[in-house]
Amino acid sequence: MLSIIIIDYDSIETTVDYIRHFIDMSDKSTQLHFIVVDNYINSNAEKFLKKQFQKYTIEGCELGRVLIIEHMDAKIVYHYTGENLGFAKGNNRGFRIQKILFNDPIVIFSNSDIKLLKPFNTKEFNQLFLHYPDVAVIGPEVIRIDGIKQNPHKKVSAWNRLIRYYWQMLIPFIKVSGDYDYSESNKICYWVSGCFMIVSANKFDDVQGFDEGTFLYGEEMILAERLAKRGYKELFVKDYSIIHETGGTVKRFKSKETSEKICFDSLCYYFSKYRSASKIIIWIARINFIVCKYLLRAKYKIYKK
Repeated sequence: MLSIIIIDYDSIETTVDYIRHFIDMSDKSTQLHFIVVDNYINSNAEKFLKKQFQKYTIEGCELGRVLIIEHMDAKIVYHYTGENLGFAKGNNRGFRIQKILFNDPIVIFSNSDIKLLKPFNTKEFNQLFLHYPDVAVIGPEVIRIDGIKQNPHKKVSAWNRLIRYYWQMLIPFIKVSGDYDYSESNKICYWVSGCFMIVSANKFDDVQGFDEGTFLYGEEMILAERLAKRGYKELFVKDYSIIHETGGTVKRFKSKETSEKICFDSLCYYFSKYRSASKIIIWIARINFIVCKYLLRAKYKIYKK
């Protein structure tokens, strides 16, 4: 059995299309459980789901009310949060719901803007977890619609990510040591993208899931550190590929500048709490971020003229 946890933010039609796509691309031998956690405060998603699917029940659990839909051989569990929990807290909520209802051994945390390029065979990934007993997370090859690859990633310094990175945005010829760590074969890596993350449920539970100290961004790196402390690893799998349309929820939710600020704050939290970055580095990074923000504003104004 397999659970797929999806955070929805005012995109229920896209989410339903993705669920149908995943069912069509599954190997049909595994019971699929889709857990949809609705973070949109003014949501009409439940009404939409009831119109789309005729067979459903409404149940209560310790985490609140859920709508359970029977569709083909799959179950869709819809949970309205009543607030925007963000990525980490929302996915943790979905994980706890699946644990109460299904307790599946493998869980996928997935965006809804994903296209599978070949059938998803749960048994193949289960075999990978058995072959690599210390692996807790598997990430496929993720390709954006512009062709850029998003997996896997390596560990980088606070100086490179919090300071030099923003000057690259201002001065393109400054070369920054990025964290992209692509390989033509399967390999153990530092972290993989949360847009489609295949997880051993027991190991994820063992590290108490995502750190809810962040709202958006940085969760994958933080999870990598939490896993490493327990001796767990992450695996990049080259021979399974997906297309990621990238950032649909974020584009609806935040402006570019606000999104960058949330990302920066999450990274400061990660480097401070999990990478032991000094207060001086974080202080320099915060000053640097403010300076770069205003320089970028000026740069865009000049280009607009």
